Amino acid sequence: LLKKIGKYLYTKLKDLFFVSLSLLGASCAPPARNTGFFLSVDQGTTWQQRNLVQTDGNAVSLANESIQTLVMHPSDSSTLYAGTSTLGLVKTVNAGESWQQLTTSGSILAFAIHPQDTDKLIASRGNQIFLSTDGGEVWSLTFTNQTTQAISDLQFDPLNTQRVYASSLSGDIFVSDDSAKSWSSL
Repeated sequence: LLKKIGKYLYTKLKDLFFVSLSLLGASCAPPARNTGFFLSVDQGTTWQQRNLVQTDGNAVSLANESIQTLVMHPSDSSTLYAGTSTLGLVKTVNAGESWQQLTTSGSILAFAIHPQDTDKLIASRGNQIFLSTDGGEVWSLTFTNQTTQAISDLQFDPLNTQRVYASSLSGDIFVSDDSAKSWSSL
């Protein structure tokens, strides 16, 4: 049933299921209450929306957001990061019960967490890559793709966690050998 609504990302951990829905286009748009972030604790039998986001003293909803990437913390299954189409990067530490905004508005297409140093985060917005070394409090720009193609994927190398790979929508591949501080083309 959820597949019919739009593109989805699905993660299973024991009995917890997380699904984020993003629409494929306005012509297939369901009512706003059927988009955003959903949680199931009974192996997908029932689903609950979890869309409240705290932003600088205000509360907004993920219900109308396209969630472009969803990443689970490597050692805490209740902590998730979602890259959204307009709210930037949001984080939950309670399995989606509530969310907090980590970046200012903008489209976050790709995101990765360092597998051992989980305060080290990387995110892409358009053709740029940003690095945080304090869990998302402060971000610094570390790379701009000169071809202007958006960075669509970010991955830490599991065998060498100082190495990070990035790819663009046009297929360009970039590598960093210093945990995303500097980049070169492959």
